[in-house]
Amino acid sequence: MTRLSSLTVLTVVDVGIVTAEGIDRFAAALTDDVVTFDFIIVANSVDNDQSLRLKALVEVMPDLTVVFLGEPVHDDLARLVGIEHAVGDYVLFADLATDDPAAIAPLLAQVRQGFDLVVGDVPGRVADQRPWAEDIALRAYIWIYAKMSGLRLERTPTGLRVLSRAAALFIAGRANGELLMRTRSIAPGFPASAMDVPPGRPFPEGRKSITRSWWSGIGLLLSVSALPLRGTSYLALLGGVVSVIYSLYVFAVYLFKSDVAAGWTTISLQLAAMTFVFSTILLFIAEYVVQIYTASPPRSRRYLVLRELRSPTSRRSARLNIVDGEGEFRLGKPIWLTTLDRAE
Repeated sequence: MTRLSSLTVLTVVDVGIVTAEGIDRFAAALTDDVVTFDFIIVANSVDNDQSLRLKALVEVMPDLTVVFLGEPVHDDLARLVGIEHAVGDYVLFADLATDDPAAIAPLLAQVRQGFDLVVGDVPGRVADQRPWAEDIALRAYIWIYAKMSGLRLERTPTGLRVLSRAAALFIAGRANGELLMRTRSIAPGFPASAMDVPPGRPFPEGRKSITRSWWSGIGLLLSVSALPLRGTSYLALLGGVVSVIYSLYVFAVYLFKSDVAAGWTTISLQLAAMTFVFSTILLFIAEYVVQIYTASPPRSRRYLVLRELRSPTSRRSARLNIVDGEGEFRLGKPIWLTTLDRAE
């Protein structure tokens, strides 16, 4: 069996606790399938106690990086931040506290077949219960998004999945990357697969408020494409055409009707002319904004990161190139030095 070259395990922590035992469980499961691997924990605006635990954890666990965010964000947005810090050829989304490491090997087997996205499904898992009005709004949102982007969103949380580095960077570079996290297909050229995995993390009990969900959804929907703005420009064009037709109607009334009120013709033509001018201005502004939107890159998420901590130790120290005490460069760590580190 050919092992994968490198993999980054990415987990998001908000209210849960990641322990050394949880990391060791995943490390043991990855040893047979991956040559080198590391862990990234994205601390999603954690409290003081959790911060102290994570700082202590990064000092004792090898190949561990902790990224602290300055404000609470959605878990999928936190995962995008983690992707920007990942160094592996593949990225594994997982919950180190509750996900079953036994599910990793089947997922990686699919990756070795060439898939860029492998989704782990939990049999029997259903979406959490929402009020009927919120549920209808969510279904309508998913339908509109599918019509605008051609991608079908999942109602369930992102869960356990593996992405190639190319697929992960593609998602991180898209304006709608937060929504692409919940799709089963990314884009042409990135083959995707799905398979059943053992039960893992339950659905979170807490949800965002309706107001926050509404504005977040509107912002993400507008980031999918320029279609809403393009529709505005079409509406402006329609308004200009209607104003011209109305001007012709005013002229016809003035010419063929004798009892027209004084001043009606001039006021009507003035309003029609103003509408035509405003519609033309709005049309050109909308078109220029569309051009700027399509050419501009997505907004960076680096402003969310407060600090980054990296582990001072590594599991692959024997593979590192070092400079010895005499100042000579060596390929790989000497065997005697590796033995000394293990003894300490």
